[in-house]
Amino acid sequence: MFGWEAATPQKSQAKRGWIIALVIVVMLGLLVGGGFIFRAVKNTSTYGPEAKAREYLQAVVDGDVDTVVSMAAPNVTNAARALLNKDIYAASAKRPSDFSIDDTVVSGADATVSASVTLDGKSYPMTLTLHKTGTADVIFDAWQLTDGGLGSVQVASPESVTTVNGVAVSLSSGDEMPVLPGKYTFTPQKTSQYITFGDPVTISVVPGDTDTQAVAFGQSWTEAGRQYAVNAVNQRISGCLASDHFEPDGCKHLKMNDPGYAVTGITRTWSSAPTVTFKDGADTASSSNSGSFSFGSGSSNAWADEDLAQNGLTGSVVVSGGDLHIDYKWRVTEEQDWMSDTAVDDNVFSGHTVVAVTVGANGTPQLEFGQF
Repeated sequence: MFGWEAATPQKSQAKRGWIIALVIVVMLGLLVGGGFIFRAVKNTSTYGPEAKAREYLQAVVDGDVDTVVSMAAPNVTNAARALLNKDIYAASAKRPSDFSIDDTVVSGADATVSASVTLDGKSYPMTLTLHKTGTADVIFDAWQLTDGGLGSVQVASPESVTTVNGVAVSLSSGDEMPVLPGKYTFTPQKTSQYITFGDPVTISVVPGDTDTQAVAFGQSWTEAGRQYAVNAVNQRISGCLASDHFEPDGCKHLKMNDPGYAVTGITRTWSSAPTVTFKDGADTASSSNSGSFSFGSGSSNAWADEDLAQNGLTGSVVVSGGDLHIDYKWRVTEEQDWMSDTAVDDNVFSGHTVVAVTVGANGTPQLEFGQF
């Protein structure tokens, strides 16, 4: 009647259906788009390489060694992980105090994170590398550290170390051992008053320094050990001087050959005493006696006849020089009166005579007088 047709119920229902479908499509789009945004944000803030780097460096600063080891997963033996110890790290005099992330570069399944780590008030660059290993929590990327920027230390004779940063250790690996940035003091064992492994050694491992630091301890004689050996040789010489025999027991160098007639009252004195000195290590130089006293015997070297070192600490007491006077009385027959005479050797220990010194029981110097 008015030129238009009233809407039917069927057309109204169809229109409402299209509107509902459109709303659903828009909502699904928003959900999908939001999901992508949510995933992207979570990948960056929680699951991405930068997030992993932050978690790792925070563990370094916090001294959470267990987390550091779990995340860095150094590919070394358990023995070589001995310095990745929370007690040792907690006792370090200087440790990282802060960090910042400077840059993150992702290339396919690999990522490089550049950071700055503060140690003792100074900032050091530190680079971490990561690799995407799959997914985490179904939809997020999973990243694993492939290089945690750890330093390394190699200890020569690791069994000689008793504590690190005051914490008792039992080091058994001579391989490179990973360590966190910080200061480490290695203290060697004490053997005896005669032998030492030296003073403690302190090293500083700065963030980002991947060069291996070396710590070495070796046995050496203390001044008391050297003097002990020198005194022992002087005592042997003094005992030989007091002898009235042709050959004093244990001192062939002071021997007076039997001339074939009666001799008595043998008295030995020095007009110039020999020089007795200690030398570290085995002195294997040979020598011979060229002194003027025909009653004397050749010089000798205990190291020349057998290897006494046996991979242990060695030393040598070197005896040289010595002008010897031997006063004595002689007669050819019993009817004769005793005649006084003197013989002189201007260089008893010509060249030098060597007494080998090794480590005896309880760390006491042991001297080899077999060739003396």
